[in-house]
Amino acid sequence: MNQETKRQKASDSLTNEHSPLPKISVSELINFYNLTSDLLVVYDLEWRIINVNSSAERLFGYSPEELIGVNSKNFIHPADRDDAIKIIETNIGMSTPIVNTSRIMCKDGSYKWIKWNSVPVLEDERVFAIGRDITEKIKLEQELKTSVDKTNQFLERITDYFLSVDKNWTIEYLNQNVLDLYKSDYNLNESKDDWIEQKLWDKLSRETNKEFYASLEKALKQQKPINFTAKSSLNHWFEVNAYPSGNGLTIFFRDITESKILAEQLRQSEETFRITFHDSPTMISINSLPEGRFLDVNPKWVEVMGYQSQQVIGQLPSKLNIGVKLFDGKTITEKIRDNEIVKNEKIKMVNVKGREIIGLLSAVPIQIHKRKSFLVNIVDMTDYYNLENEILRLERLNLIGQLAAGLGHEIRNPLQTIRGFLQLLENKYKNEKDYFDLMISELDRANHIITEFLSLSKNRPGNPKRLDINKIVTTLFPLIQSKAFLEEKDVHLELNASSDIVGDEKELKQLILNLAQNGIEAMQPRKMVKIRTFEEGSHLTLAISDQGKGIAPEIYSKLGTPFLTSRADGTGLGLAVCYSIAERHNAKIDVETSSEGTTFFVKFPINQR
Repeated sequence: MNQETKRQKASDSLTNEHSPLPKISVSELINFYNLTSDLLVVYDLEWRIINVNSSAERLFGYSPEELIGVNSKNFIHPADRDDAIKIIETNIGMSTPIVNTSRIMCKDGSYKWIKWNSVPVLEDERVFAIGRDITEKIKLEQELKTSVDKTNQFLERITDYFLSVDKNWTIEYLNQNVLDLYKSDYNLNESKDDWIEQKLWDKLSRETNKEFYASLEKALKQQKPINFTAKSSLNHWFEVNAYPSGNGLTIFFRDITESKILAEQLRQSEETFRITFHDSPTMISINSLPEGRFLDVNPKWVEVMGYQSQQVIGQLPSKLNIGVKLFDGKTITEKIRDNEIVKNEKIKMVNVKGREIIGLLSAVPIQIHKRKSFLVNIVDMTDYYNLENEILRLERLNLIGQLAAGLGHEIRNPLQTIRGFLQLLENKYKNEKDYFDLMISELDRANHIITEFLSLSKNRPGNPKRLDINKIVTTLFPLIQSKAFLEEKDVHLELNASSDIVGDEKELKQLILNLAQNGIEAMQPRKMVKIRTFEEGSHLTLAISDQGKGIAPEIYSKLGTPFLTSRADGTGLGLAVCYSIAERHNAKIDVETSSEGTTFFVKFPINQR
């Protein structure tokens, strides 16, 4: 230890004996000087470094020995040098510390940001400076600025409208889209400065934007994100997404006015289609391409065809056995696939009850949810064609009636004469009795046919009076039942009609017997015929049902035509007589047939006098 150090220690010891607080020793000061993490530099007014602590080596890689005597200007970044020199030299006479920031070159050529607190001491021609490394802080600030700039660029480039507010509804930021929106609607030429630091509801009235305010207030109070659509005072529809934080709200909103208009137009279009499709008086179906599966059917289609919609959707027409074919033999799907025009094509179909449906079909290709399909519209013309056939049938009946009236008596008289002579000859030639009986039987049969034939020419009931149809059926029941029992079949009655009808009892009995006999003969053994009476509105209905195989389509379309029969021993006049009797009683005959049986409905008017 040198003498100077000893003297300093002795001085320090004497001082400490008379001072309430110990003084800092030179060694302690040196330790503090070297141990502090801040950079301590002393340089003269020529910027030559006089002293520097060991932090220089930690910060810049230079040892104190490498720095002492070197001009400190050489270490300042060229871009910062002039400003750093100017601020020191301009304020060197001031008593307050000089604060500035500059980049200092490290030994490896890199630079660090240093914040300086400098105190010039003119009498010593020294500048005492403390430097703190703020490189990381500057770097973070730059990254933050870059991030903010990128965010702002993003917010300015997005098509959405954006603004942020603090918890007091003060606008902190908004993008140009918001300004452009108000400029176009209100003709306001305002800048962002006119909005930032302003209250949001000073710019957007709470009264005219109540839905916006209520939803945003809820998001801010509950601190939960919210999504909603609302119509603004600008008559724009917006979809709004608001994201709350402890400091306020970030709000994105998108103009969906055009989408709303298109959605409304689509809704109206779909509603129009729904009304057209579901409430149409014609049969409409939508089928897939290329296979032709049913995608949907309207209520009229269900009503006419008798299927439930769930039975039809997803099925092929061929699987349902409805027989949809055009009269040229092609299917609708084939025509649509071949880009052929399908308009008012005559078709035949069979409904679930086996009834033939005749219609005019038109079809056009469409797309449903980007799926190729075609829409089929069928006008049910069955009644029209049935009426047309009925007119033709009546014309034929009228012609036959005229022929029967003219020829019936002329034929019956010779037959009666022949029958009489055969009976006389039978007594003379008793050994040939069997032959005579056969000839007389055949003459009786011919006479019966002529009698029925003549009945076709009648125009009105022979002896009309008020009748109880139930009594007539009950009277005939034993006769009908006995015929059924002979063939191992059964007959069941359900008589619920309570009103009388006006008619000829003999003709009505013939009508009932003919229909019941047809039903019995159409069935296999151990099957049943059901005879019902009931009332529907202004009509009393007689229904006779069998459990046969149904009527073939080629016969069904010609029912009531004289001499039309499917039985080898039939005359073909029984059903024609029934239609003729029904016509004379102002009644209508409807027929429902399927593979499970056939029902004839004879509908009589109740209030007829």
